[in-house]
Amino acid sequence: MESSVSTVSVQPVVPTAVPAPSWWESFKQFVSHTMDRMNLTIADISHMIVFFIGGFLLGLVLCRYGRFFLSTLLVLIVVFALFDYLGIVSLQWSRVQQVTGVNPNYTLVQCWQAVVSLIRGNLLITFSTVIGFLVGYGVGSR
Repeated sequence: MESSVSTVSVQPVVPTAVPAPSWWESFKQFVSHTMDRMNLTIADISHMIVFFIGGFLLGLVLCRYGRFFLSTLLVLIVVFALFDYLGIVSLQWSRVQQVTGVNPNYTLVQCWQAVVSLIRGNLLITFSTVIGFLVGYGVGSR
């Protein structure tokens, strides 16, 4: 009786190293995952960037030239109030309210509620504008 023994050669499996993603790929995955979690679109991000830049510029300008703008605004208000009192210029307050978008029948509380609802409706844009303003004001004070 002959016994036949077959030999099976087993080759060791060498695990191949999977290259780690580059820092750019990791960053893109992080941003994509964060945008998905926060339900943001590219348009939302671009609006936030634009309002951040606007807030930054406003903070920078107000920090450097704020006293000038405030004093000029106060002088203009006093001059227009004086001209209105003297009858040189007649301000139609209903027209001013139409231009600014404020309902002429609004009370101060209703105006405040309108501002708060506007902020709540655009929370990310408001947040990015405030952060931009603070950064711009900080840069302008240096």
